[in-house]
Amino acid sequence: MTTAPLLELDDVVKVYTNGTVALDGVSISVREGEVHALVGANGAGKSTVIKVVAGAEPPSSGVLRWAGEPAQHWSPGSARRAGVGTVHQSFPLVPDLSALENVFMGQGPALWRWDRKADLARYEALSARLGVAIPADVPVRHLPIGQRQLVALMQVLSLGTRLIILDEPTASLARGEREIVFSVVKRLSTAGTSFLYVSHHLEEVLALCSSVTVLRDGRVVGRHTIAEVTRSSLIHEMTGVELDKATDDAEVRDLAAAPVLLDVRDLATTSGLRDISFTLHKGEILGLFGAIGSGCSDLLKAIYGIAPTTAGATTFEGSPLGGDTATRVRSGVAFVSDDRRQGGLFLDWQIWRNTSICDLSRFVGRWGVIATDKERQRARTAIDNINIKADSVETRLSELSGGNQQKVVFAKWITGDYRLFLLDQPTVAVDVHAKEQILGLVRGVAAKGCGVLLHSVEPEELLAICDRILVVQKGRMVAVRRAADTNEAELLSLATGDQDGRD
Repeated sequence: MTTAPLLELDDVVKVYTNGTVALDGVSISVREGEVHALVGANGAGKSTVIKVVAGAEPPSSGVLRWAGEPAQHWSPGSARRAGVGTVHQSFPLVPDLSALENVFMGQGPALWRWDRKADLARYEALSARLGVAIPADVPVRHLPIGQRQLVALMQVLSLGTRLIILDEPTASLARGEREIVFSVVKRLSTAGTSFLYVSHHLEEVLALCSSVTVLRDGRVVGRHTIAEVTRSSLIHEMTGVELDKATDDAEVRDLAAAPVLLDVRDLATTSGLRDISFTLHKGEILGLFGAIGSGCSDLLKAIYGIAPTTAGATTFEGSPLGGDTATRVRSGVAFVSDDRRQGGLFLDWQIWRNTSICDLSRFVGRWGVIATDKERQRARTAIDNINIKADSVETRLSELSGGNQQKVVFAKWITGDYRLFLLDQPTVAVDVHAKEQILGLVRGVAAKGCGVLLHSVEPEELLAICDRILVVQKGRMVAVRRAADTNEAELLSLATGDQDGRD
């Protein structure tokens, strides 16, 4: 490891044209072969740091140094040529191209002059460098999401990258896939590649990184070696408050005698679900747990009406649940997608338009004109009640942090008349404090007598909030457990093993 840092930000300030101070005197250094974590609550400035380092945003003041020299005219192109690569949370791969074609996309001559043999040799060398084996000719759409993440990593490494920015690299990965990514990062860092590791998963930071910089409100509030910090101390620095202990222990409730809200019988889908049967009671939070691709997301989509079913019957409040998605929404069914940008929000719209989009009929006047003043008032109420951090209801969603965007997703549902909430990884890629607040919203809707189906790949999250947990493996329900009677080890064993744990 060299003495001089490979990357340095020295007193960097970033002020946008609207007056927003995104970074206020931020200083960070990353040495060669170091895995350096960057943590902070949503809106703390992490995304802006990534943009500055990658050359997408110029700093308003301060100095960026690369290999000890001030970086002049830093841009995406010059950053890439210097050796900076970024693997984003939603990695931009072309699904219909092979892994080989994605890795070297845009790097070679025209297709008719492509030297496939040479690129295949380079591909195999990169695979050996990572210590993984990913089929070169398989279209990316057919690869597990963990392997797609590694293809994106190979893509930046193929450019001679010396510093890799990993932006929430494990947000959508199952535990086994995360461990593969961890081993690759450790392998590459040992060989001299540096990492700026941005993650909301503090357990990952503590296990993988050697140092950490903590941001809050655009300022550095902590610089530590990993040996100096704990999860609790990081949370305290990130938020300024202690983590609410209420999220650590599940409330033991027995809702078996409560009225049944949703009854699913022998459900099967074109995506591979089969023989799924369960009941959900009023006021109950029922967790869904399984490995990536197990079918948990498909189950939620089938109930919501966006995944075709081939068999089974579903009743909601005693009546058959059918029709298209719009019909189910009018019946009182709400759905939060695992991809808020693609399936939950209009990023170019203001907050007030997003919060009322599912309930426009409420705001139509006698002449068929929508009362936008009432829409805005509803958004103001949501901002106050759900603690959405925004300047006003006119703020566009693209200007909000991920955690606040997710709160807007909830706002459009919990301010309406909905009794069944289908939540697909609602806390994915949000910080610890925002996660706590979102789980508080989930508890709130259950306390009002609504039913909640909550899918998460984090067993500890389900154990902290659910009354029961339904385990799905390869499209089949293999177990249902009271949260108070199970633990993380058993859930993982049920989700990945061959045993049938149904009661």
